[in-house]
Amino acid sequence: MMVAAHIGDLNAARSFGLRTGFIYRPNEYGPTRQADKASPGQFDVVSKDMLDLALQLGA
Repeated sequence: MMVAAHIGDLNAARSFGLRTGFIYRPNEYGPTRQADKASPGQFDVVSKDMLDLALQLGA
């Protein structure tokens, strides 16, 4: 599984057959640039943070 906060990276990973996990990082670029956002179902797991990702994966 590829886990990232960048939609382009996850799309590339999926094209090679990997499962995908998106983690939303709203402050990644600071106040001047908007971070990527994913919709539920866009990737195998769409989470609000690392703990949410772990919970969704059953950890």
